[in-house]
Amino acid sequence: MPSSDDSFTESLTDVPDLSLDDGVETLIKARDSSTKDTNENEAQKMFLGIFDVHIENLIPPSPKRASRLLDLEHVKFLMDSFQSGVFQQLTILVGMVPDDCDPSILKMKGAGQVETLGGNHTREALQGLLRRGLATITTVKMNIYSALSTCTALTVGWQHNVCLQEKQKPLSFIDKVRLMRQVRPSMHMSPTDMKAWKEALSSIFHVKDIRRFQNSYGLHMKMAQLEQRVWAIVEEVSGGAVKISEKFFRPLLKIQSTEDIESCLNILRSKGLAEYNNKIKEFFGSRPLTKKRKQTDLEDDANEKCSNTSEGLLEKYSKVVDELQMMKDKCSKLKTENSELRRQLTEHCSKSKENSSKDKEIEAFWRFEDGREEWLPAKLIRKYANGECSVQYSDGVSRVRSSWVREVGQM
Repeated sequence: MPSSDDSFTESLTDVPDLSLDDGVETLIKARDSSTKDTNENEAQKMFLGIFDVHIENLIPPSPKRASRLLDLEHVKFLMDSFQSGVFQQLTILVGMVPDDCDPSILKMKGAGQVETLGGNHTREALQGLLRRGLATITTVKMNIYSALSTCTALTVGWQHNVCLQEKQKPLSFIDKVRLMRQVRPSMHMSPTDMKAWKEALSSIFHVKDIRRFQNSYGLHMKMAQLEQRVWAIVEEVSGGAVKISEKFFRPLLKIQSTEDIESCLNILRSKGLAEYNNKIKEFFGSRPLTKKRKQTDLEDDANEKCSNTSEGLLEKYSKVVDELQMMKDKCSKLKTENSELRRQLTEHCSKSKENSSKDKEIEAFWRFEDGREEWLPAKLIRKYANGECSVQYSDGVSRVRSSWVREVGQM
């Protein structure tokens, strides 16, 4: 089973990945709303439906389409939860396949590879259980898309991770900044590049107004523009014991010099939090960092709180939509089964009634040529809609009125 990024090249060679430069050139030509509509329209156009997919057919996302890194601690938590039966599959995963893939056969092992855009932790956990022979299921339900562009792939992956929060693991501040850096066109951006970058990000993060996006994610964007050597230190310290949040980095990013920011981060990495705080204070003199806050800082906090609330509502809404779709599918299946059962019941009752009539001993009226009339033993063969019956006498079959047929003993 593929477990490295090398498998992407072989399985998705036909997927038209947008390079960062190509994506930016496309976005430069679009307005704010048209950019969002383009991604939404592409996602709708390329959506193939919900399908069952064999766990071993899943592969990790390409690095350029990964909305966050794999957290092995969270994977272990999911494995323990699935194994203990505490969790079942609560969300529908998101995957992408090449153009020529038939998604209806993906429930069979080896039928094709599906790049996991949303639910990568669940994928890793279930495959881990499968390797150990502890998995209780072999397939998962997935929203399958065909050959999305990089920007649209990040959009649907972001929506899954934010709205569904894969088993209550929200995207962190660092996750969001990392995603922003993935679609950054270059280290030093022109005004045109910056505009295109903001348009791409507002589309991915599902914020309709770019100004509102910039107010909510201004600090994220500032960190996303740090040079790679500085960002490498940020990622290193974020993996340690220090809790990294947006508020933690706010004082640091008020420092103008990149060299000074790098110096502070090196102190945090080598000497710890106390020395880091002392170093930060040197750049602000005697001004307190927490008592008096600028209006922009207060707005950032308000926007962050609003964003978190919105993500919570989106999570609930998405879960309800998924549950509703599953209930609709179940209702449709039950209606089909009900119709078939009704048909079978009607057919059975009709045959039973006919057989019951045939099995009864009957007599049929007969008028002889000499004028004699008599009720003779007979066998009912068939009843007709016009009220006539076919009956078999001892010497042949005749078609008579239903009033000429009666049960034995009936007067």
